[in-house]
Amino acid sequence: MVLAPHDRLHIKHDRMYQWMHDELMVHFAHNDAGYRDWLVKHPSGYVINTYTNPSPSYLKLHHGSCRSISRLQRGARTFTDGDYSKVCGERAELEAYARQLGGSAEPCPLCL
Repeated sequence: MVLAPHDRLHIKHDRMYQWMHDELMVHFAHNDAGYRDWLVKHPSGYVINTYTNPSPSYLKLHHGSCRSISRLQRGARTFTDGDYSKVCGERAELEAYARQLGGSAEPCPLCL
């Protein structure tokens, strides 16, 4: 079950922000350490790359091991600062979340 964004637990520490639902789906914005830790702890998980404020206009779905979201890309200094954030969890819940936003999770051509 996917809850509306206002029904999720919100956590804010300094500039780090994330929300969680049942500790499965987590949104990382301005929290690279938390994001990298999630990737290590959830090797079979999935990630939606999206804007800092998730938008139906950009929801790219990746496997957690995809090199495009698990290694910094040329010119990038962070994963979750600036204009982009990561929503992490199980594939089905991320796809449901994308639909809830009014979009769809577009599969990455490199990993899915």
